[in-house]
Amino acid sequence: MNKDRIIRLCQGALNVEKFYGKNFSNMYEFLQESQWWSEEKLKEYQLEKLKNIIVYAYENVPYYKNLFDEHKIDAYNINRFEDIKKIPYLTKEIIKENIDDLYNINYPKYKIEYKTTGGSTGTPMGLYQDRFYTRQVEQAFVSDMWSRVGYDKNRKQKIVYLRGIRIKNQLERNFNNLILNSFLLTEKNYLEYLEAIKKFKPDFINGYPSILYIFSKYIVENNIEINIPDLKAILLTSENVYDFQREVIEKAFKVRTYSFYGHTERACIGGECEKSTNYHITPQYGYTELINEKGEDSKIDGEYVEIVCTGFINPVMPFIRYKTQDIAINSTEKCSCGRNYKIIKKIEGRTQDFVFDNENNMKSFTCQDEPLWSIKEKIVAYQYIQEKPGEILLNIQPKFKLTCDEISNVELDFKNTFNGFNLKINLVDEIKKNHNGKFRYLKQKIKNQVFK
Repeated sequence: MNKDRIIRLCQGALNVEKFYGKNFSNMYEFLQESQWWSEEKLKEYQLEKLKNIIVYAYENVPYYKNLFDEHKIDAYNINRFEDIKKIPYLTKEIIKENIDDLYNINYPKYKIEYKTTGGSTGTPMGLYQDRFYTRQVEQAFVSDMWSRVGYDKNRKQKIVYLRGIRIKNQLERNFNNLILNSFLLTEKNYLEYLEAIKKFKPDFINGYPSILYIFSKYIVENNIEINIPDLKAILLTSENVYDFQREVIEKAFKVRTYSFYGHTERACIGGECEKSTNYHITPQYGYTELINEKGEDSKIDGEYVEIVCTGFINPVMPFIRYKTQDIAINSTEKCSCGRNYKIIKKIEGRTQDFVFDNENNMKSFTCQDEPLWSIKEKIVAYQYIQEKPGEILLNIQPKFKLTCDEISNVELDFKNTFNGFNLKINLVDEIKKNHNGKFRYLKQKIKNQVFK
């Protein structure tokens, strides 16, 4: 039995608090209390953490020592949030070029683990984190957010996982966890997967929106009734989630979908609340700036922003003013849930989730499913590919034969929805998942200069 399987067995056998230990428990209790703090008290906490991480980085991380000295930045004199604007952005390119100078060289080696991001923009980016503390504290933040839809850290919650967990077989039962192999999921075995879920009687289903959408679409189209009395929510993870996906998944499973935003870099996290699907950025996790196209902090409701963040939970490799390339829609509203958290209305996607018209204008691709509505009952999956501005290839995997008129209608509906593009349609036998077991609706191959 390999190490990963042993870890999964332990996770399934223990409740989350026993598995992750004291660091988890302390942070979880702190979050349950501090989520109701006043805005002023949260800002005081954030500023203190920000000052500490900047001094820590200057004293322990060669890259920041050199950067601050070069730009004459006094790490010991950061007294306002505005003061960090002096610090240049940290980009993915800088990280790739300076990885060996970006971590605490004095940190105990046995505590350090090397991780990579998904690499959806090309080559995966490497980073270092604490293999114990960062994982334990990260799970406290996730559990705190999930508690808003009924997750109980004190109980052994039964969870089905349908995401990119690599296992040998179609399914793997680990006490209170059931892992379904997303890489092997096809229309031929949908019913087998569904029967496994119903038999397991989970409290939650945790998975990629793209996979759960395809699965749920099959359930809805075939009028399959699902009755899982203990199921409380579908916990979506690791991908941007679209409204059309939520609608189908919730219709299939008859419970709420819940999504949160986070990334491998561990610098920003935020989730929905009990009362809305807006993302509440968790201030105890890091300091987040919402930067508009002018390079300024956004103060306008509904404005497109890039998420720039400074993390508090990775002492091995601090990320300070990290440009995520994730685009969101700012909100200036206060949520009725009572938390004084910064809010974004929606994650529009990574910069590679946008398209570029024939004049090289960046356009949101949120409505990419609309041109396919007329044939949605006749297709299994679809994928757009863009390699040049103004030109898009649409691959369609049909379930039933499509007529020339139906294909022409898709072309027409696309042109009515998106101006400034030439569309070419290909019918394919299969649209493959990527290396993480996800479906990507858009493969953006143009290296853009958004929010530079």
